[in-house]
Amino acid sequence: MEHRLWLCLLALRAHLKSNGTILDAGANNGRSAVQIASKFRNHTVLAIEPVRSNVVNILRLAQNLPNVRVAQVGLSNVTGGFDSYGASLDKMSTYGETGPQFGSILKYNLRQRNEQTRVFFNLTTIDSLLEESPSVAFLHLDLEGAELLALSGAVCTITKHRPLLSVESFPVSRKRQHLEVTNFLKFLKYEVYRVPESCGADDCFNSIAIPIELQIQIPSVCVCETCH
Repeated sequence: MEHRLWLCLLALRAHLKSNGTILDAGANNGRSAVQIASKFRNHTVLAIEPVRSNVVNILRLAQNLPNVRVAQVGLSNVTGGFDSYGASLDKMSTYGETGPQFGSILKYNLRQRNEQTRVFFNLTTIDSLLEESPSVAFLHLDLEGAELLALSGAVCTITKHRPLLSVESFPVSRKRQHLEVTNFLKFLKYEVYRVPESCGADDCFNSIAIPIELQIQIPSVCVCETCH
């Protein structure tokens, strides 16, 4: 998790539902999930990650954190179906960023995209994953531009639990996708604030989304005052 987004989450800690589930979608190598679980000990952190080698690394890093659970799946707007990635991806170092983090929109290099040996994984929705959760506190979506698809499969969860959310988007290079995500969250009655920090790729930024009914003063660390 990017540093400024992490500080924003800490600043909003009092507004997270106690003992609720925190979803870390696109958990990659697990460092964000472990970071969250170490600080939010009374919450359950559910790490979502389709790449097998990353799942192994998450389990290794979280072996002393009983509040971490891992699901080796990809997210979509419907439950069912599957996707795949090139098997060579599992041979890459799990200490670095392997790239693919999300169901149907995985970032392959050319060789992986054309590999004949595939690793398959199931697709599901956030609603299905969190259907039995008594409380949902925060959704952290790091999905390489596929946030809207995942949010479309989380409407029941968002409507019922009203968690805080974070999403990635690209307001310049993928302006349409950025506007679709922002407008979707506003339709669900969320205030959306762009965090003043690059995600590290192109014009990628995180946004924090807060239910309008909370009517809280957004911490300055969460807000990019010059962003539109």
